Amino acid sequence: MCGGRRVFQSTACINCQRCPDGRHRQFGPDLTHLMNRDTIASGIAPNTLENLRAWIRDPESFKPGSRMPAMKLTDRELDSVTAYLASLK
Repeated sequence: MCGGRRVFQSTACINCQRCPDGRHRQFGPDLTHLMNRDTIASGIAPNTLENLRAWIRDPESFKPGSRMPAMKLTDRELDSVTAYLASLK
């Protein structure tokens, strides 16, 4: 299992998001084809790696009122999760 997927599955991410491996709850959006989308955060920003990383790092500052909690990931974990999510096409 890749490092980013492992982090995704071992944090609160897996409690809300649907992802390709079938282990999910779905309070948040389905991430299965995330990188096929033009935007993230309910359409407020272009779907780029930089924006995706910023969104994961601090959802509230990226989109005030967001229900997504900040996971308080280390930079390495953040990079890994961003890379994992970037692979979802």
